[in-house]
Amino acid sequence: MALVFGEERKKNWKPYLIGGGVLILLVVLTYYLFFAPAPLAELTAPPEFEKISKVSKIELNPNLITNDQVYKSLRRYIDEPVTGEFGRPNPFAPF
Repeated sequence: MALVFGEERKKNWKPYLIGGGVLILLVVLTYYLFFAPAPLAELTAPPEFEKISKVSKIELNPNLITNDQVYKSLRRYIDEPVTGEFGRPNPFAPF
């Protein structure tokens, strides 16, 4: 009587290939996300920035604005906010 401990089976390489592919993908993604040098961005200023720089060089004199008759004729439609008490002295006390 012969003792048979196990039958020889055909090896299935599919799980090993999938696992190896996933491992390689994780290594590549980790490198590009954390260790690869960041590319330098070359930006050129749009032509609108030239107009903005001209506007930023304008000097305003507040006295010319506040002494103007049109400015003085403006009226306030909303009252100034009044500072009051906020909340309760002890917010954790029961009502």
